[in-house]
Amino acid sequence: GSDRWWIVELEGKFWTFKNDNQTAKRELALDLKQVGGPKARAYGLAFHPNFEINRQIYVCYIVDPKKENGTIVSEFRVDKSDRPVVDPKSERVLIRWLSGGHNGGSLKFGPDGFLYISTGDAEVPSPPDPLNTGQDISDLMSSILRIDVDRADGRRNYAIPSENPFQEHEGARPEIWAFGFRNPWRMSFDRETGDLWVGDVGWELWEMIFRVERGGNYGWSIMEGSRQSVKPNNPRGPAPITPPIAEHPHTEAMSITGGFVYRGDRLKDLKGAYLYGDYVTGKMWALRARRGVPNVLDEIATSSLRIICYGEGHDGEVYAVDYA
Repeated sequence: GSDRWWIVELEGKFWTFKNDNQTAKRELALDLKQVGGPKARAYGLAFHPNFEINRQIYVCYIVDPKKENGTIVSEFRVDKSDRPVVDPKSERVLIRWLSGGHNGGSLKFGPDGFLYISTGDAEVPSPPDPLNTGQDISDLMSSILRIDVDRADGRRNYAIPSENPFQEHEGARPEIWAFGFRNPWRMSFDRETGDLWVGDVGWELWEMIFRVERGGNYGWSIMEGSRQSVKPNNPRGPAPITPPIAEHPHTEAMSITGGFVYRGDRLKDLKGAYLYGDYVTGKMWALRARRGVPNVLDEIATSSLRIICYGEGHDGEVYAVDYA
């Protein structure tokens, strides 16, 4: 219902501006420090599929770097003015988990209308996965979660969709859609096929790209990618390990940032390719991965950017966002 862009800063300010060449300034829509205190940091933003009508947005943020229940996903409401403002008093907390070095925090609504949330292993890089949460589905970490924000089940401010895979598994958190991630840093749905793509930041040797399926196990911390054994003797989760669709050694990538499948018209040679990049090296790739056909991976750019995320316009064009 709008052509206005929203930009989220890590330090918690949400800015908007009109998407035209005459726009010379940005406007503040929300300062999360009013909600979460002086240490609040923003990680994700998603608009409800019916935002034009209900004005609901979803925000992932942390209130402190190392705190039980310190990572929060909340619903807020936006006014209907031409310069939108978020009401900080409208916050409705949905779900919380441990905050740490790897928070994930990417939010996306799927084509099914449910909210998907990425979570990391909530720890420092070394030693690897010190909480041994990667294969543990009794907590919310190292996972992709899937919840219904339009219903509440009495105990929670959300409901569990009936197709979530681990609801009958003893001790499992029913929110989990897939697990075995280290720090799933940015995910997206292909607007044409509905496929869910995730960039997962690796440990010492590999950076990974996954096309995530229902109930999938993506290896951490038994494996880093498809080739590096990390904790092979640890207990494994209730699904076989699925290797990445693409993986990069640390000679060419050191902190992968997931992007989007390109569905724009400006760069016709990239149509249908998954575009992503690296925070450290500034490289960008186009991955063509069709089921039943060998994958094709091309390096398409070398930049000086510290690529922290990507954005997608209504027209399918893709934008790279520089941390600096």
